Amino acid sequence: MNKKVLVFGGAGFLGTHIVMKLLEEGHDVFIYDLYEPKNFIGNEKVKIILGDILDKEKVNRAVTEVNIVYNLAAMADIEECIEKPIHAISYNILGNAIILEACKKNNIERFVYASSVYSQGNSGGIYCSTKKASESIIKDYQKHHNLNYTIVQYGTLYGIGAGEKNSMHRYLKQAITKKEIEYVGDGNETREYIHVMDAAKLSVEILDKKYENKTIIITGHHPTKVSDLFNMVSEILGGVNIKYKSPATFGKKESHYKISPYSYYEDTPYKLTSNLYMDLGKGVIQILKTLDEKVVPFKEARQEIRKHCFSDEEKNIGIDFDGVIHKNSKGFYDGTIYDEPIEGAKEALETLSKDYDLIIYTAKAKPDRPLINGKTGTELIWDWLKKNDLAKYVKEVTSEKPRAICYIDDKTIEFKKWDYVLKRIEELKKTK
Repeated sequence: MNKKVLVFGGAGFLGTHIVMKLLEEGHDVFIYDLYEPKNFIGNEKVKIILGDILDKEKVNRAVTEVNIVYNLAAMADIEECIEKPIHAISYNILGNAIILEACKKNNIERFVYASSVYSQGNSGGIYCSTKKASESIIKDYQKHHNLNYTIVQYGTLYGIGAGEKNSMHRYLKQAITKKEIEYVGDGNETREYIHVMDAAKLSVEILDKKYENKTIIITGHHPTKVSDLFNMVSEILGGVNIKYKSPATFGKKESHYKISPYSYYEDTPYKLTSNLYMDLGKGVIQILKTLDEKVVPFKEARQEIRKHCFSDEEKNIGIDFDGVIHKNSKGFYDGTIYDEPIEGAKEALETLSKDYDLIIYTAKAKPDRPLINGKTGTELIWDWLKKNDLAKYVKEVTSEKPRAICYIDDKTIEFKKWDYVLKRIEELKKTK
């Protein structure tokens, strides 16, 4: 049944995905956050409220409009909580209590709280303490005020859109930009990584009546050694230098768990899983592609080099015109090609032309297209290349994709920046 759902922290990493799943299920969603959720601006099914969870009046007004409330708003970085304990306590305990009180006053059907597996153990420092305290307060609100809840203890989340404080994001960014990963520890630490889309799906499933007044664990299916994760990343990228640093700083060493976050726990939480989930390796590749703009797994690199061209075409490189040589055309059809060359195009063509024959192609210059100002599309491109001092690097302009050893376009060596393309071609030369 359609519900009105308020998500505190709905503009964040997990919050954004939960909002999307709620919308898929047909709910009307309200987002309350300090920051504007760009993904949902203009969406008629989403109402955006900019505010602080410490603002009692604004929180209460927001809660009056809905049936269900999620609280994902928190200070979640463990080291930051250690450095700023008053700030952490204010938002993670007092902020949550303010939301709870508003839920009590407005007879909310269900309060869903985003906690952490750290709350079941003795690691996690002040962050862990704030989560334990809030979980206890939530249960007291149910006991004394009949406010139904579901507490969700999340494992290690990862996925596209995570910020710099997300551990997986940091590791993969290091790997892609520096070809190395620095890690504080010996690599034998284990984590249960779960893709944010899988976590979001389960976070909506828990609205079922059977999860009412229960604590639910949402983590990955299998424990993964940190060293195994790094070795997998290294294989995908064709080699990454992994540096294990020990000992840890005091705060980090005392706050992060090594094998298990759990200690003796008087309540029995339930672990919720799905039979369909994102494979860790696939999820890692998905993130790597976005971080490096267009990273291709090492094992698939050879597929970018075509082996079936004729001997006289073995030096050809096919280059798409629009979006690679020049910015997307605004007016090809009136006999003029607008826009300047893309930054770095001249230098890149000069470099490539020393070793390859460059063939420029474009679908806009089809042979059957009527003449434009007395010239065909390919002739217009030639004129544009000459005007911009690029023609001397080009062997041919064609209306069809030519035979070539590789292509620079939106499907093969996918283009964003020329410096990436040149680097990629050098890597491919080594794999031939």
